[in-house]
Amino acid sequence: MERSINNIRRVSLILMVVVSRTILGWLIWLVYYVWPFVFTDHIYDVGVTAKGVTITMIQRVLYGLTWAAAILLGLAAGGYAVKVLHLFSSGSYFTFATMRALKRMGFCLTAAMAFDFFMPTLVRVTLSWNNPAGIVTPDFWFEPADVFLGLAGLAFALIGWVFGVAREIYEENQEFV
Repeated sequence: MERSINNIRRVSLILMVVVSRTILGWLIWLVYYVWPFVFTDHIYDVGVTAKGVTITMIQRVLYGLTWAAAILLGLAAGGYAVKVLHLFSSGSYFTFATMRALKRMGFCLTAAMAFDFFMPTLVRVTLSWNNPAGIVTPDFWFEPADVFLGLAGLAFALIGWVFGVAREIYEENQEFV
């Protein structure tokens, strides 16, 4: 039993480092790749604005906020993942804090993937509303990996919920013993 607990702690610490480094790498990628689109003329490279049309500051802000919402949901999911792994590494498995963090991680991941589904449409509408020919037609598409991550997020939330209910049942049964 002690060996299993030590293995859980070791793997949790390793995963916590990997997830934390991934989040940091993602933030660096966003600073160098995404934000220049918001604040420079790279925004025209998105390809939905007609030639000669100026993108207003409001459009830039809305474009940036659209990205920021997706980024914050993803960062929240990653933050909760680090919290769950930290709780596991400290030996906290079936506590309410662990269950709550697991549910929040799942819901944030699902929300991030749902937002990722609607983001291309929001971006196309936001950046093309000044086009002389009108707004570019909304275009829905998705990556199978995003659907999988969204469903995985729901599964994490469900596991957290089930474990929380199991913990409540356990505590209630302890009163009768």
